[in-house]
Amino acid sequence: MYLQLLRKSKNIVTVVFVQLVTSLSCIGQISGYSADFTNGTLAIYKTRNDTIIPHGTGFLIYNYKDHDALIVTCSHLLKNDNVLINLPVTDAFISALRNPNSAADIKATLQKQFNGDWIFNGRNFLQKVPLIRNKTFYSNDSLDIAMIKWPLISGAIIIAGDTIPINKLLNVGVSFTKSVTDLPSGVSVYFIGFPFGIGTYSGYENSGSFSDAVSNPVVRSGILSWHSSNYPNFLIDAFSFGGNSGSPIVTQVSAFAPKPFLIGMVLGHLDDPGCVNCNSGLARCIDIKSILQLRDSIK
Repeated sequence: MYLQLLRKSKNIVTVVFVQLVTSLSCIGQISGYSADFTNGTLAIYKTRNDTIIPHGTGFLIYNYKDHDALIVTCSHLLKNDNVLINLPVTDAFISALRNPNSAADIKATLQKQFNGDWIFNGRNFLQKVPLIRNKTFYSNDSLDIAMIKWPLISGAIIIAGDTIPINKLLNVGVSFTKSVTDLPSGVSVYFIGFPFGIGTYSGYENSGSFSDAVSNPVVRSGILSWHSSNYPNFLIDAFSFGGNSGSPIVTQVSAFAPKPFLIGMVLGHLDDPGCVNCNSGLARCIDIKSILQLRDSIK
């Protein structure tokens, strides 16, 4: 349960907000599967009957035009008036909030810096984003891809000369992307997300089981099963479930991918035509090229 809404304070004296953008393309060489990709994978929530419930997955890519981050997800997740984005915070930030000498000013500074409503539950911000087409989000509904453009609670605060990071959100730069058309079928991949709400604060199907106080996505594996240069979608041999929509797909290091590359996003599962509502075990995905084309079209 979310415990408190942080309200504005009239006194803003000791805290100065500093916007920091950390791009995955700026960090050193990484090998194998990198947990860095999980730091750019976010749980998306919605409200149903005044209850906040897990809704899907999103991830961050770098927006070179405005030097900020865009949240990539599936357009079918953005049908409500708003969504809520879960943003875990650092232990250092939590300690600063617990300090009575700085807590009030931190809260006031954040409220001044960021528009809209947000909630803090002791470990995470849950930031509400109003969904206004071509203003706060952009989409290609025919391909089921969307991007949320909204100032996230990120960066750092400076208290008495000490810089304290709010969170460690990582944005994927273009040097860490690769089209599936440049890879052969059979390449091993990982995809990262929140199936059935596992790894969110509310857990599996809101039961509290397999929950975590901080955002802790599920990492699963599969292989690149089918793709075509004439088709923007591809398939991976893996089961995708509710909550995996919007999951980023990353290559495992191999001769064909010498470092982990973001190659696309999970859209959902491919239905078994011989069975009603049956999962075929093949996940429908969209190539990173289509995602980057949408990003580049945003003005």
